[in-house]
Amino acid sequence: MVGVSKVAHDTILSSLADAVVLLAVVSLSLAIVNLFPFLPLDGGHIFWAVVEKVRRRPVPFSVMERAGVVGFMLVIGLFLIGFTNDIGRLTGGGFDVR
Repeated sequence: MVGVSKVAHDTILSSLADAVVLLAVVSLSLAIVNLFPFLPLDGGHIFWAVVEKVRRRPVPFSVMERAGVVGFMLVIGLFLIGFTNDIGRLTGGGFDVR
């Protein structure tokens, strides 16, 4: 097993209360990451709405499009680091980020 699935499996075997706490921690972590100000995430949409409210005029689409590409690349980079870490757990290599 890899990463979160191993921890979840061990926690469920340990106790139901610990499993509920783990579920809460994972859900809260996902909510916080979703609020990062990268455009593909909800935090990015909130960020640009606030920028438009402060500027009192719309942000040019080209600016939002470029910011979206940068944000998407950051999200893909985060995915690749996590994926490499999981592959590393299986093969013994990877970035060794734990």
